Amino acid sequence: MSKDILNLQPDRLWSHFYSLTQIPRPSKKEEKIREFIINFGKNLGLETIVDEVGNVIIRKPATPGMENRKGVVLQGHLDMVPQKNSDKVHDFENDPIDAYVDGEWVKARGTTLGADNGMGVAAAMAVLESKDISHGPVEALFTTDEETGMTGAVLQMTAHGFIAAAMFLLVGLLYEKTHTRNIQDYSSLVQAMPRFALFTTLTLFAAMGMPGTVGFIAELHTLIGGIQLWGGWMALFALGILLSASYAIRTVGLLFTGPVKTKMLQVSDLTLSEMLTAGVLVGGIVLLGLMPEPLISLSRATVSHLYSLVLVSP
Repeated sequence: MSKDILNLQPDRLWSHFYSLTQIPRPSKKEEKIREFIINFGKNLGLETIVDEVGNVIIRKPATPGMENRKGVVLQGHLDMVPQKNSDKVHDFENDPIDAYVDGEWVKARGTTLGADNGMGVAAAMAVLESKDISHGPVEALFTTDEETGMTGAVLQMTAHGFIAAAMFLLVGLLYEKTHTRNIQDYSSLVQAMPRFALFTTLTLFAAMGMPGTVGFIAELHTLIGGIQLWGGWMALFALGILLSASYAIRTVGLLFTGPVKTKMLQVSDLTLSEMLTAGVLVGGIVLLGLMPEPLISLSRATVSHLYSLVLVSP
């Protein structure tokens, strides 16, 4: 571990950032860093609050004579994206980041550095600690699990890709076999097309976010991120999920239940090649729903790269 960072200027900023690199803080595992920030605020004698979702708020009174100035809010998220090279042995829940100075850059050996948003947190800490900056009321907000909302957006796009592709494929195959788009023409297709019924039902249930499917993982992360940002408003926005669920259940009912229609009994079920094609998509829907961690890790890496592009944009 290189301590060259401590020689950088401004020294308080880099001193705090170095301290952050020594505390494991992957997304969803912010207990240690949260406790560190709480103790930091209390040791300064500042009002320190932890809200119901684990965000830490530290308030610093205005400099005497500046009480009537407008307040300033400084915000940064405590968690970092935990990614490492394939040959790097590193436990993000227990090991510090091996940060070092390389010319004009601060880097990490084989892992993500955590500058997003470690630098923002360090800057807020430096302001809270400073005794030579005149200011109005200052409030620092240190949020947790910040990556979840954007990760949820990326997961939602991935889930939509699998579900929409499977749905278009299955609906297209159904039309090719029946030559009708009127859903009222179908009924009890489960008797004539049990394999088609299985694939289609799984796809529709994934579209409404059924647990065990990739749709559930995507909806869950999106809802968590939305609740953190908009709070109770998400209850209203979530009505769309209920509408989607009611539509999916109605579609399943019209396609696969009800009285048997003679002409539909003559419809052939999915062939082997059609099953293999649909199986890749529906299998992905179920597999990523049961074992989502690889997709979540990949999504976090994508989000981290997206943030880096935005941050360096003019």
